[in-house]
Amino acid sequence: MRRLPLIWRVFLSTSLFTTLVFALIGWVVQNHSAATTSLILEDELQSSFRAYESLWKARADMLASVSRVVGGMPEVRSAFGTGDRATIRDVAGELWVRIAQGDAVFLVTDPEGKVIASLSSSVPASLTRIDAVEAATPKFPEQGTGFTFLGDQLHRVVITPVYVDTARGPGLINVLVTGFPVDNKLARTMRDTTGGGEALIVASARVVASTLDESTTARLASLPVRTEEFQKLETGSETWSVLATVLRDVAGNPIGELRILRPFTSVTRRITDLRVEIGLVWAAAILFGLLVTFVAANRLLAPLKLLDAAAREVGRGNYDYRVPLDGDDEIGRLGRTFNAMSASIRESREELIRQERINTLGRIASSVVHDLRNPLAAIYSGAELLVDSDGMPQAHIHRLAVNIYRSSRQVLLQLDDLLALSRGNKIPAEVCRLQELVEDAWSTLATQADAARIRFRVEGDTTVEAAVARSRMERVFTNLFANAIEAMGSGGTVTVDIGRENGSAVVRVCDTGPGVPPQIRERLFQPFTTAGKSNGLGLGLALSRQTVIEHGGDLALVSGAGGESASGACFVLRLPGITEPGKN
Repeated sequence: MRRLPLIWRVFLSTSLFTTLVFALIGWVVQNHSAATTSLILEDELQSSFRAYESLWKARADMLASVSRVVGGMPEVRSAFGTGDRATIRDVAGELWVRIAQGDAVFLVTDPEGKVIASLSSSVPASLTRIDAVEAATPKFPEQGTGFTFLGDQLHRVVITPVYVDTARGPGLINVLVTGFPVDNKLARTMRDTTGGGEALIVASARVVASTLDESTTARLASLPVRTEEFQKLETGSETWSVLATVLRDVAGNPIGELRILRPFTSVTRRITDLRVEIGLVWAAAILFGLLVTFVAANRLLAPLKLLDAAAREVGRGNYDYRVPLDGDDEIGRLGRTFNAMSASIRESREELIRQERINTLGRIASSVVHDLRNPLAAIYSGAELLVDSDGMPQAHIHRLAVNIYRSSRQVLLQLDDLLALSRGNKIPAEVCRLQELVEDAWSTLATQADAARIRFRVEGDTTVEAAVARSRMERVFTNLFANAIEAMGSGGTVTVDIGRENGSAVVRVCDTGPGVPPQIRERLFQPFTTAGKSNGLGLGLALSRQTVIEHGGDLALVSGAGGESASGACFVLRLPGITEPGKN
């Protein structure tokens, strides 16, 4: 799969990163806003609840104070002491008219809770007994306060005992019950006075007061709530934040619940609006960021494109190409560095070419010197013998003349090969019998071998042929024989075994000399590798192996390191063979 251009990869990666960052920021802002809003709502509900409690307590404390004052008045005690219901009703009514406020409730009962006088329109006339009095009796002479039902209406009441002095001490003669009804009017008044949330009061499994409409009140009253805990209630499309507290009767037992509510829908709407605003800001920021990223990436990558084009030109060998970047920033310095690098590569390449040419000339010269050394030595020694050959037999003179002729011919052939190589011409191959190549190569060294008392023997299949450049392959064998003669010194045998193996022509050249020194066996076929030789450049085996490889074969050392002979050196030369002797 083809990779996207670098500018698009930078653009997409930056876009993805920017999107993730803004999404994370939006998520954090949204959650923080929702959490903060919930905390604010909870604080508002707590404040509303405390306002309701304070208002109720203030009214209850006022009634308690009034009740204590009324109960301590002498005329009230005197009237209560008569035990006459009409007197008690008249005195209490006259007094209550002067101090009564709004819808406050005022009742007089006996110590058992039986109603003696009722001065309130919110208390039904059929009410004859107030159970809350009996529940408050254990607290006497302290006042009792709490919620209770007077008829069907829930009231917040303050129960005050009235005592008179007797011979046996203070005596309880009557009980004052003051209070106010807990109804819708009270709930709305308290909401408006405190500026708090909506109120829903539930007692005895029914709604006794609410500031909400009937349908909402019914839905909210039917849902269970956990008291003293901030929570949310769902009523259709509306969500409410609720804080509920327990309402207790005079004895301290739960009698109902006060639920302070605030609608959460507006908060949800604000959070939704916030999400939309965050989304719009995110989209605008993303578009702006992508635009800035694209422009910045394009400006940043434009010089890289120029560098890429310059690198391709340099890769094609155009070292004169220059990057058109010039400035004081990093890109400008990079352009100047690239141009300096191109100039340095061009100079180094030119210097390398000059050095390669010099080295090539040196290798050619070394090869020519190496290849011409043996035939020239044979010519020189044969000519020297002829000069000093007074009385030499004719047969010896003829043999010397033949050796001089062959060596001279070999020199001419080597010079022709060198000329052909310098002109780029490939030396043609011809089918040669390997025995003849071996014997011709040995004949150029026969005089030196005879002088060193070294014998020569050819074994194996003498009919084996190979397609080779005759003069070059003859020099390979001449190098092997010359190395063997020099290594053996005086006395020894050079054995050549010719055969076939797996379709290849194989020639083994073995001697009885000391063998190849261990320190040069690993690099024997590398140029300029020599040890213990009085002359020579160490190029013979390297050039010989290269010649054999160019013919499709190989040359290797197989003895002197635990090979076929206990001593001496043995080289194996492999060449592509000819299946039928005498035919190409």
